[in-house]
Amino acid sequence: MGFSSPPPADQPAPLLDRAAARAATSLASLAPAPLRPYLPASLPLLLSTISFPLVTAASQLLQHTPLLNYVTTANTVPPLLPRPSLLPRLPASPLNLLALSAAGCVASSVYSSSSRALSPPRSPPPPLSPRASLSHHLRVSLLTLLTFSLLSPSLRVLSPSSFFSPGAFAARSLPATMGYATPAARGSLNEIYRLHGCHTCGFRPSPLSSRLATLQQFNADHIPPLSLVKWYNNRWYNRLLRRTIAQRFYPQCKGCSSVQGAALARNSMGSILSGAGFRVLAPGRFGKLHVHRLRRWHLTGAAVAAAGAGGEGGSDAWGNRVWGEALLREAEVWAEGRAGELWERARKWGG
Repeated sequence: MGFSSPPPADQPAPLLDRAAARAATSLASLAPAPLRPYLPASLPLLLSTISFPLVTAASQLLQHTPLLNYVTTANTVPPLLPRPSLLPRLPASPLNLLALSAAGCVASSVYSSSSRALSPPRSPPPPLSPRASLSHHLRVSLLTLLTFSLLSPSLRVLSPSSFFSPGAFAARSLPATMGYATPAARGSLNEIYRLHGCHTCGFRPSPLSSRLATLQQFNADHIPPLSLVKWYNNRWYNRLLRRTIAQRFYPQCKGCSSVQGAALARNSMGSILSGAGFRVLAPGRFGKLHVHRLRRWHLTGAAVAAAGAGGEGGSDAWGNRVWGEALLREAEVWAEGRAGELWERARKWGG
């Protein structure tokens, strides 16, 4: 079974589509002959599965740069601690939504292009108008968001972990005191650590490890850190108003605990909170990348492709209707119809 690139269309294909088609045909040519009949169905799904975490990893690396690290609140001090800055402060959630939408559209495009390259359709699909293309990508983005929300607890997993606040993998926690965690608290944190891993980097112990062994692998991390809380609580206005910050215990692996302690030891709280800027918030100082930690939400691209969102216009590479795209298209038509009816009623009522 031979594979060849799709015939050229009137308009040149986008760079991503050409790259996906070339990658699919190259990998298919290297596959053993007995496996080639199965490649048109499996290889596009594999490529879309890989492309999704690559895009989210690129977003995480960008958020870890000094500028975005400083502008966004992903790796900065808690909002209770004011921080003067000439740059506007933005939450990381809009960036993560944008990255999630881009990752879903890339996975969809990779699936569609590689499918057409490995098994050309009966007739080349007509080019989509700008409005139809925008509508398709909006539906893919919506399907990606819905799928991701089922596989991940929060958008926080798309950002670098913070050493000042709950990390990207933070799940359950316990109330903390200014002292060390009690043996009973460490026992409860041990169960959280075995299930969810380190709240900063996502490392999880082996399921075969005993509870006694994993009990020695983590520290009970004060969030916010003790030094920061003491600095805040000792301000004269906070003592006057009797304001304090409540802390929580999160399980943190020994490696992240050492990095966090060294970062806080190198910089006093005054310099951290004075808006020292890019020098203080250099990559790796107060944030932790976790692009190599695999979680179930990394399968979002495969789920979107399996749902059929890779087929533009509601059809796959073979011209068959696919349920994911068709369902969202029907919902869009229904919503547009309802909006038109409400508009007409409003006009009649106003007239």
